[in-house]
Amino acid sequence: MAGWSGFTDEDLRKMKVNSEKDERVSRNSAQRQAQAQAAARRQRQAQQRGLASSASRRQNSRDSEPTQPLDRSMQLGGATNIANEVSGGPRGPQTQSQKKDQVKQNGDVQNCASDEPKATEETKENQSPEKEVKELDENEALNVELENVQKFQQQQKVIEEANKQKRALLAKAIEDRRKRAKAEADKLLRVQQELNHLDSLLTADVGIIRDKIEVASLEYMDAQKRYERAEKEFIAAKMDLYEKGEAKESLTEHLYTIIHQNEV
Repeated sequence: MAGWSGFTDEDLRKMKVNSEKDERVSRNSAQRQAQAQAAARRQRQAQQRGLASSASRRQNSRDSEPTQPLDRSMQLGGATNIANEVSGGPRGPQTQSQKKDQVKQNGDVQNCASDEPKATEETKENQSPEKEVKELDENEALNVELENVQKFQQQQKVIEEANKQKRALLAKAIEDRRKRAKAEADKLLRVQQELNHLDSLLTADVGIIRDKIEVASLEYMDAQKRYERAEKEFIAAKMDLYEKGEAKESLTEHLYTIIHQNEV
């Protein structure tokens, strides 16, 4: 952690891209989940409607079966009466069997008339549960849809909160990096200023030293010239001393020779 220098630009870019990808994936998964739930709900509703419609059809078929023989008997009875009227049969006193048949037919007609309201009531009763089932299915579907919408909104809120936190972290990291970059820039500016100051001092010192070197070089050349002149004078003086010494010795020997000759 001591050597950690913060997020780089590439890290921040990757974090931003990953957060956007996570947001898109979570949004798509929530949408797919809501679509799958809606499809399953529609399938259940279709199955329930199919079952309700098949049950109502079976109930209607059961209700319509007893009425068919009665309708046939009514049609037969009416047909016989019409045939008697058309044939111009005797309208006098009827036989015992004809009276029984007529009473039976009248009873069947009354039974048919009394059974028809029952059948209509039963069909209404059978249709009313179907309507109630449909209403319940619609209410349940609305409730499920509302629950799904609420869940989707909650998931979206959670995703938005996570994205807000990520954006806050990114903004904080960017701000920290900006502050650190500004501090480093200020530090580099101070170092540059110090380097420029040292460079100016060094340039001044180098100029002074160069001037001193030039002066010392001139003095050295003058001293060397004086030394050369002195050396020449020393050699000339030494030669003169040697010559004068030789002349002195020769004169001294000549003097000794003259004195010796005089003595002899």
